[in-house]
Amino acid sequence: MLRYAILFAPVVFLSGGVAAQERFHQNLEDATRRVQSVLHDTVRIKGTRPVRDTAAAIALAESVLFKTYGQKEILRQRPYDIFLVSGAWYICGTIPKGMRGGTFECIVKASDGAILQVTHSR
Repeated sequence: MLRYAILFAPVVFLSGGVAAQERFHQNLEDATRRVQSVLHDTVRIKGTRPVRDTAAAIALAESVLFKTYGQKEILRQRPYDIFLVSGAWYICGTIPKGMRGGTFECIVKASDGAILQVTHSR
């Protein structure tokens, strides 16, 4: 299940409950802060076409993440959180309940698909 929001547009909650909504808002705030910090940095991987929806953003991010961290590692971090913030897609993994470890973070420029940042926390 994907959770996403587009700033300055209605927010869609695909998870129920107050705790899920609070987590969603915290993740959106984190995503906004991270995108703003890298938006004007050097492009890591040049893009070739616009990324118009969540499916395209995930496909592009996964293509880079699988090569960098391995498909198994990235897929275990589903469902992903994904937000469109200031013209960039912020995609990050989630940690399953009861597991420890870090998650990936990928920021993709929506206008041309440039990969602005790829990281993985521990």
